[in-house]
This record gives sequence, structure tokens and C-alpha cells, in this order.
Amino acid sequence: MPWTGEGEAIHRLPASLGSYPELKGVNYLAKHSAGAAVRFRTNSKNIYLKSDLAYAFDMPHMAHTGSAGFDFFQDFGNGRDKHICVVRARTENITGQKPVSQKLASFPDSAERDFVLWLPLYGSVKSLSIGLDEDAKILPPRKRSVDAPVVFYGSSVTQGGCASRTGNAYTTMLCRAVDAPR
Repeated sequence: MPWTGEGEAIHRLPASLGSYPELKGVNYLAKHSAGAAVRFRTNSKNIYLKSDLAYAFDMPHMAHTGSAGFDFFQDFGNGRDKHICVVRARTENITGQKPVSQKLASFPDSAERDFVLWLPLYGSVKSLSIGLDEDAKILPPRKRSVDAPVVFYGSSVTQGGCASRTGNAYTTMLCRAVDAPR
């Protein structure tokens, strides 16, 4: 479950936990958006993404689509998500991101569908907008099979280190399989 304050980037841990000098690594990694997702239902035929990253990482050992990308799925429930597309954020360096703007999906009809957009595993999202057709509805997503979020604690692999896409982090794949929030 991500946290954010007005005008702040998305964080994995709430700011109310405070900052502890002896936990420098935890404080730093808490500001990454790994595990955060946007879920929604819409009848829009076209769906767009516009986002600015607070910061991103170019890591030579990891695909940029995992470290600073977005992963978009149609959510059928019960572990039956369908991957639609991956969005790669363009970066010039760690702090020199270019805004992301891309069409995520196009459908032939206006049936209601559920979606999930997984956010970057490293770095953080400063702003995010989902664009829909002018006459489209946006609704709350369907109820998950498991209400309580699953909490993971571990290494960089638990964060999603070296996953080719944000939706391919093993923690995300497990939560999708049992239909639980992460």
C-alpha cells in the first residue's frame, strides 16, 4: 500500500514512522514505489498514462522497464491478469527524467473492465494521471479475493531487483496469483 502527502512522491512507508539515522538504508528505500499500483475500472475505449518520476535509476544489471517502468494489466481476478503493455520511462541520468506520456490500451467497445498499473520498482513517482475518453466512467476496482495486504520483508530481490518488468517482481506475481493487495 503506497503512501503520499500533498505534493510528495509516492513512498512505501508512511512518513509518520519518522526518520531514523541508524536506519539510513530503510529511510532511503522507503521512498521507492516498488509494490505500489493504481487499480481502477472504466468503460473507456482508450486509456493513456502521463507521469513524472521524482527520480529513477539506470542500473547496468537491471532492465530499465523494471527499475523505472510501468506495467499495465487488465485485471480479471483470481490470478488471471492479462499483460497489456510496459511503459519505459526515459532518463538522461538519475535525476534527469523526461515526462512519460503514452497510450496504454485501445478497445473496440465500451465494456467495463478492471485494470492495474504497477509503478516503478526503484525510484518514485512524483505525478501520475490516467487519461480516459471524455464520456467514459471511472469506477472503483472490483473487490479482491483477499482483503488484507501481504507484507514482504527481505533483500533487493524482494523489492524486485533485476525483474524485467514491474509486474514480474516475484512478490507482485504471488499477490496477483492469490488476488491479494501488496
